[in-house]
Amino acid sequence: MMSCLLLLLMIVLLLPMSVSAESFLCTAEHAAGFGFNENTKEWESFKFETDSKYVVSRTDKNDKFYKWKVVQHRNNRHLLQCENDFTEHGYLLCGKYNLYKFDMNKESMRFLMVYHGGYAVPQAYIDDGKEGGDTPFMEIGECSPLEK
Repeated sequence: MMSCLLLLLMIVLLLPMSVSAESFLCTAEHAAGFGFNENTKEWESFKFETDSKYVVSRTDKNDKFYKWKVVQHRNNRHLLQCENDFTEHGYLLCGKYNLYKFDMNKESMRFLMVYHGGYAVPQAYIDDGKEGGDTPFMEIGECSPLEK
């Protein structure tokens, strides 16, 4: 009887860990993009330093439209939501209709973040409303599971 109770207690204690929502911390390692050179009035390619980190986690179970969300770690800024779950090959593709696009591969634990704003986006949507007021960029990096 005591061993049955002990077994039941172990199952109850381990159950939350096994059903807890997955989440990942993704850290950018390299970044590149384009910036507007005020002197030449031309767009140029740039290599950026980056310290960006993103938390990728499941949305609330009551959310009927989105499966995952991507949040900027530094300021807890919600960047985008993902309509679909990871594919059978481990790919998560987010941001179909957004200025941000985030792709992650759960097998390789790599990600790609793209920000499209600043070049082809109408000037009214850019931070200060002038040419070069925003900078399109791309980051690549690696993800690791977050423990709850």
